[in-house]
Amino acid sequence: MSVKFEGRAARHFGFLRAAGPRAFALIGLRAFALAAALLFGAAGAQAAGEGGGVQRMYVFHCGEAVTNDVSFWSPGVDVGKAWEFSSNCYLIRHAKGLLLWDTGMPDSLAALPYGQVVGGGRLIERVKKPLRLQLQELGVAPSEVTHLALSHSHPDHAGNAN
Repeated sequence: MSVKFEGRAARHFGFLRAAGPRAFALIGLRAFALAAALLFGAAGAQAAGEGGGVQRMYVFHCGEAVTNDVSFWSPGVDVGKAWEFSSNCYLIRHAKGLLLWDTGMPDSLAALPYGQVVGGGRLIERVKKPLRLQLQELGVAPSEVTHLALSHSHPDHAGNAN
């Protein structure tokens, strides 16, 4: 089945198709910035001069996936080209609490030294260090996270949202 986009949608999806998987990382970053701004923006702007607002942001490596053919995500482009995707999670320490943006791949994958084959053999997913352990190293228990935002509900972004 072929889908034809016209007008603005054609320009948008044409860009994504030509840019490949990296374009999706930019979209995720924009969504993250928007969610953080909406959640903490007004309070941060008001309290920034008073020592409040965003205090620190931590970036966690929350898994990776490798494929031998990235063209599944950009049909017709880079056929047969190997690619590695990374999954990041972000913890924002704010005067109003802790925001966790995405939860990455399931921590249970860390127990599988060679990862897990998914997507009909298209991907091998791996987690080197569980998110729970990375939070623990900062002295943060999962129960202390007061806000959770997910870019979308795929398992590589929401794998620990339980």
